[in-house]
Amino acid sequence: MTMVKIEAMYVPWKEELTKFIEDLVRRLYDHLPSKFSRKMDKKIEGIVLGELCKSEYNYHKRKVYLSRKLLYERDPKKIAEVLFHEIGHPLLNDEFGIDDQISADFL
Repeated sequence: MTMVKIEAMYVPWKEELTKFIEDLVRRLYDHLPSKFSRKMDKKIEGIVLGELCKSEYNYHKRKVYLSRKLLYERDPKKIAEVLFHEIGHPLLNDEFGIDDQISADFL
């Protein structure tokens, strides 16, 4: 696995959060079928925590962005749900012949 780079900008509990995100990504990667883990290596180069972005979270230019607002809530379940959803966009896009917004919810 090529570990994605995690960039933590101005976020609360930075070290804890970075370790939490790394653990989530590693566990997701380990449970993906090989087709999708290879796709993850190609499609996601980084996760950016706390950078100001137009929406609360998004996937853009091979990076997943999680906003400060989401991170300040300190809700691990919500952070995991959002992270997996955003990772799902590039992994599941066009896989099932349906919109990537819907398919990302499967992850």
